[in-house]
Amino acid sequence: MLAVVAVLVLVRLLARPPVDVAGAARYAAAALTIATLLAPSTRVGRLVVPALLAGVAAALRPAHRRP
Repeated sequence: MLAVVAVLVLVRLLARPPVDVAGAARYAAAALTIATLLAPSTRVGRLVVPALLAGVAAALRPAHRRP
């Protein structure tokens, strides 16, 4: 199942690549979270990296300005 998800992630990455650093960080966070959750023997501590990448994506998101 992990291999199938890896292929699906790769196909989506090739079809719609991220356009900025925040998008790439979001994409990496999602992919690493899915891989960690599907791995047969995993440690909860490995979810720290996707959480950090999600934080980077949130920090790099441009602020919405009102006109």
